Parts: sequence; C-alpha cells; structure tokens
Amino acid sequence: MTLGKTIRDSGIVLRTVKLGEADRIVTILTVQNGKIKGVAKGARKSGSKYSARLETGSVVDFQWISSTKELVRITQTDTLQANRYLREDLDLINSTARMLDAVDVLCEDHSPHPDLATMTIKALATMNEMKSTNVCGAFLFKLISLEGFAPDINSCPDCSRSDNLEFFSPDKAAFYCPDCASLNMIHTLSATRISLQAIFEGKLAAVLKSIPSAVALEIESMAVAMIEYHTGHGLRAVSV
Repeated sequence: MTLGKTIRDSGIVLRTVKLGEADRIVTILTVQNGKIKGVAKGARKSGSKYSARLETGSVVDFQWISSTKELVRITQTDTLQANRYLREDLDLINSTARMLDAVDVLCEDHSPHPDLATMTIKALATMNEMKSTNVCGAFLFKLISLEGFAPDINSCPDCSRSDNLEFFSPDKAAFYCPDCASLNMIHTLSATRISLQAIFEGKLAAVLKSIPSAVALEIESMAVAMIEYHTGHGLRAVSV
C-alpha cells in the first residue's frame, strides 16, 4: 500500500472512543480493506460533519489516508445506512453491541474480511428493519461458523447419539445427550438445536419469522458463552 494515499471504502462502524477534547478514534470493518482504526478530527464538536455519521452500527462510505501508524486519518464520511432503531431500544443496543464486539475481537486489523463485512451489514439491516433481537444469536453462530469453529449439532461427541441432544458445552462446542452430559453444560430448550440446524442449513429467514423469543435468547446466550470462552474476551453490554 502506498503511504499517504487516499483510500475509499464502505464499512460498518464497530466502535468509537473519545480522544482528547474533541476527537474520536473510530474502528470500522470495511468491505475491501479489513478493519481500520482511524482518528476523526473534531468529531465531538457541535456541528461537526462527523458527529452524526460515525454512530456505532452505522454503515458509512468513507475516506482515509494510508499510514505506517496504527491510526489512520479519516478525511471524509457519508452515511449509507443509519440503522437508527438499533440505538433507540436497550435490548437492541445490547444485542448490537455484542454483535459488533464479537466481530471486532475476531477480526485482525487490515486483513480483508469481505464475507464477514457483508454478512454484518445485512444482519444489522435486518435487525433494524425487524426491530427484533432475534437476529443476534443467529448472527453470532454464523460468525462462529465463518471463523471455522462451528459447534457439532448433529451427534453426541462421546456416544454418537443423534437424538435428545439438549445439553450444550461452550468450551467443547458441541451438544451432548443426557447420558454423556456434565453438570457444567447448558440444558437447552428442545427447539434450540433444531433452530440452530435450520440456521446452518441456510434457513435463517424462516427461523427469524417463527422462532420463539425464549429460544432466540438462549441461542444468543450460548453463542456469547462460546465466543467469550474461546477468545477470553467478555462481550460488551450496556448497564442500566
């Protein structure tokens, strides 16, 4: 990459952090250039051109200047998808935070992740349209699968049994039967594994239309537990 070159790409805002009195450090997962961390000068000033365009969860078209430093300089941004409903409800705020934090922790800086970027943009757009957190757990397990460590959902790892697999182990990434399960495993609802199977089989749209909220919440909790165990990173949540 040529240093000092102006680069343009679209991406999803994963995180923003205050810098000094008026600036922000912004982390964006771009479609073509991977995860970029940059400084938006004056982004916290009243009337700044950046202030409303660099909200967490927004999809932006932006420019930055390439550099050998960890932080690039962001020079221009335009909003493509505001996803404003994701910031108007506490449950949606928390689910969005977990989704974006998981993406952030699993992505290396400047390493292209076009499939993940596209999947994240689509998932947030769907959640914004549906105004439902049901998308979160499905997205997190799709993310886990994309990163290459999807759970075993078809048979018990110890005895190969394929029925009544209602116990989930986040550390072993697998469902277990009652005979092989241990006390530290999660006893799941009967519909949870069936819903996960459908998600992995490409039936996400059908699942989102019919999944009970209790099952969706359990899938989200299981995915969070698995990601936190395997990365050692606690996913973000908003306190009240």
